Amino acid sequence: MMPALAAVGALGVESLTVALVRTVQSAGFYATGAYLVRSLESVTIVGYAAATVFAFGSARWRGVAASVALFAVLWIQQFWLNASGRQIFCERSGISCDFLTFAWPGIWPQLVGIAFGLAAVRLVRHGAPGIAALALGVGGSALSSALGRLAFIPFLGTAPLGDDARAAIATIIVVSLIGALAAGLVLGAFGSRHVLDALIVIAYFVGPWSPQLRGFQDVPRPFVFSVDWQLFVPVGYAIAAVVGLAIGVAVARLRDPEAPTVRD
Repeated sequence: MMPALAAVGALGVESLTVALVRTVQSAGFYATGAYLVRSLESVTIVGYAAATVFAFGSARWRGVAASVALFAVLWIQQFWLNASGRQIFCERSGISCDFLTFAWPGIWPQLVGIAFGLAAVRLVRHGAPGIAALALGVGGSALSSALGRLAFIPFLGTAPLGDDARAAIATIIVVSLIGALAAGLVLGAFGSRHVLDALIVIAYFVGPWSPQLRGFQDVPRPFVFSVDWQLFVPVGYAIAAVVGLAIGVAVARLRDPEAPTVRD
């Protein structure tokens, strides 16, 4: 793949790896009442290592360079968006607010993961020509979530409050829904294992979120849609992705009506 596509695919691999590990955690939570793996840093390391290996297999060192650049941009964006909240926290708590105190805990697992991935790339063969639909679809969805966090800034600023904050959240949700729909379109149009892909994207969106459902059931009050609808947004993302996948399959069939039916 082209380096840019390899970078988006690497983001998809990282996001999918973390989500699937958290899905396993959720299953363990339902079975035992406790999370089996509590170290988020270890999950992050595994995700970025897998992403780096994928980037190298897709576009060699140019793919790795593009992926690291994309990861850096996304980290800078997240750090910048959280800057005002950190400053307020530091001022109110009276603690040091230097750069390393807040930057290092978030960046070192990524750096370690990339380093592990670089150490393993020599064991990876070059991928076959084509598009890794699942990685690209999930990567595009993850990228849309990041873009959603920027879409409201020209209108509401970086730290909106009150009604502006609700508008900002709605903007993020809408952009993410579009990203989930686009991810499904990619899977339907370019993927070959549609049933399996549908199950994976459902697990991707719903699995990490599912423990919240158990927590909501413990709340002694009825469900109020106007208040609680945001708790179920990941289910909406999963539905949008599956709908997009179905549309993508239909479009692909119309484009090539003689294509054989894929059996998953």
